[in-house]
Amino acid sequence: MRKFVVAAVFLGVVGCATAPTSEPAPAPTPAPDPRIGEMQTAMTELLERMDVLNDRIAKLEEGAPASSPAGAAASRAAAPEEGRRDA
Repeated sequence: MRKFVVAAVFLGVVGCATAPTSEPAPAPTPAPDPRIGEMQTAMTELLERMDVLNDRIAKLEEGAPASSPAGAAASRAAAPEEGRRDA
């Protein structure tokens, strides 16, 4: 058992003491894509639209009327159906 421990320690010390002589080559960098700028702009615009929609949803949840013409048109379209009842 003692020989095994000594051999393991020896291999550990020798293994840690040796280092590669040459540095590994750096990974190749991909060529810049001109579409990345366009995609970043589109993503920024989408995030801004999501912020506006989140604000409108928060106002609706609070009970305040939404400042959207689409919301007003939808509420007007739903009003005639509320008055109609089939017997």
